[in-house]
Amino acid sequence: MNILQVLPFLILASFLSKAQTTTYKDKICDFIQEEVDSLIQNAGTFSISETYSNSGSSWEVDWTEDYIFHSILKYEDHNNPNQSFELRMGKGGQVYSFRTSGFGEALPPQWRPSFDSTGSNASDPGPSTPVKSHHGNWAPWNDESWHFVGSDQRDLLNNVVKTRNIHQGGSYMNNFSHRNSDLTSKPFSSPIVQSVTSSGKQAITTVSWGQSENPSYVYDPYADCTTCHSDPFKSLILFFQRYKNIGNGVIQVDFLINNFNHGRGIDYWNVPFVGIRNSSLPYAFVSNSNSDNTTYNILNTKPGHPAANDPNSYLPEFKAGAVVRTSGNNSASSGWFAFSNSNSGNGPSLAFVTAKSTNNPNNGYGDFRYGTAMSNTIRDVTILTRRAIGGAADSNTGLKPWGIIGGESIIGRYFIVVDQSIDSLVGQITNRKLTENAFIEKVDLVEMDSNKIHYQFILDQNNKISPVDTVESESIITLNSKPFTGSHPVFKIQTNSETVLCSDPYIFSNKPYDGIVTNIELLGFKNSFLSRTDIQPIITSNHQIDVNPLLFPNPSNNSISFSHSLSKITNMEGKVVFINNHFTALDISNWNPGLYFAEFQNGEVLKFIKK
Repeated sequence: MNILQVLPFLILASFLSKAQTTTYKDKICDFIQEEVDSLIQNAGTFSISETYSNSGSSWEVDWTEDYIFHSILKYEDHNNPNQSFELRMGKGGQVYSFRTSGFGEALPPQWRPSFDSTGSNASDPGPSTPVKSHHGNWAPWNDESWHFVGSDQRDLLNNVVKTRNIHQGGSYMNNFSHRNSDLTSKPFSSPIVQSVTSSGKQAITTVSWGQSENPSYVYDPYADCTTCHSDPFKSLILFFQRYKNIGNGVIQVDFLINNFNHGRGIDYWNVPFVGIRNSSLPYAFVSNSNSDNTTYNILNTKPGHPAANDPNSYLPEFKAGAVVRTSGNNSASSGWFAFSNSNSGNGPSLAFVTAKSTNNPNNGYGDFRYGTAMSNTIRDVTILTRRAIGGAADSNTGLKPWGIIGGESIIGRYFIVVDQSIDSLVGQITNRKLTENAFIEKVDLVEMDSNKIHYQFILDQNNKISPVDTVESESIITLNSKPFTGSHPVFKIQTNSETVLCSDPYIFSNKPYDGIVTNIELLGFKNSFLSRTDIQPIITSNHQIDVNPLLFPNPSNNSISFSHSLSKITNMEGKVVFINNHFTALDISNWNPGLYFAEFQNGEVLKFIKK
């Protein structure tokens, strides 16, 4: 057969394969409740890549950028270069780098002093070989980044609340001084348990299993806890997020936070927590009216960038706190906070636009808390967080109004905006109604039949399980693609020797950073807890699709071959995805994973699985 004969079939196969149904990954990552297409004003070029390239920024830590890298979102505005950006996401879903041509890198240089194993100051000779866990930093790539943070504040140490901060960024390392404990010897980000990248939608969605910043008092009982909770703390938080480019320097960030712990609630949230390096954007501005976006306060108390040892910092200390109420009764801001490289605001600037009202909880308290950590010798950062906290505790649960427990969720949206000045940011915020479209709500999600995912599984000779979409009649288990109140997640959890399906991400180890678990993937949610023995025997006894010489290999990841004349191939919804009378082999590497049906001209129909 010549190329002119083959080409029509290749074109048809490509077209039909792209028309297939969404995969289970797409369904899990589709948590957005409301799209606002009118917000999109795209006058530029956008790209997403999961291939590492050097950012050009300089971080003074041993663990180099390629260690943390997950993906790049890049937007080039053809009309206004100050609206262009390059956002780099880390392996926990945190933003560790954000660059524009106007102000450069927003998050440099990520540096801390070094300490030796006795906790004494050590000189910093530069990157070490081999890498030393205590050298240069106890929180590389996971501290002053942009991410969501939960704070469990229910346990006491010596009658003082000892918070458990749950980061997308993950756990701190041991530097033998400020964190001398059972901590990680290398950076550990909160595992991304599901993700979908869509260049067409100009968006990336990730689901992260949040980890505590300090494993030493989290995963194991500790000797000095005199009034501990009866259940040792284990983080059971999922952070859903989608970063979407909506053009002209604006990024829409949608999020859902799910607490699948059915015994312990959390009621303190940083949505988001933002670290902005003083060396890049030293001047701060905040909206000072809950009804007028155009007015604002300049927060700097003196011009210029202070020295690291200057006690009179230009912003108040974060630990002492400066707070502007953004939602609830007597709110004093419409919900935007900005940074600029100019003390007048007449220079390249960056804003965060968050919700200014809340329906559930009614008038729920929210605020901007901001300040610096300049007088602390181990930090160099300006910190901003939009908090959801406050209110009277529930007499039954002990939780404040933002408390979620037992499969409950919080959903919301905020925006990141870059432009040539603070006033230009204000114009974008006002004209595009960004504060009106930002929101945060505690939600009661219900289980819906339309969210069902039907699964078949492949079990290979090494006991590795591969899930694939199927139809209900062929399924081993049916899950819900979205969390709902009272639900339990189901994970595929893999070690070097086995893979299990269960609801407990701690099934193999109480210390997720210890390397025992090599991969964890979220498959969906169900209304009861799934133990490792509930479904494993079924998969073990019913995992194979019969090998048939008419079609092989089966299952396949790249190509299939067949020895008789093929009529057509349909997917599990009955849609024709390929028509062919001639080929003996077919490339299916770009097809969606799932169950397919190959119909031969002799009438025989065989099932096969694309992994």
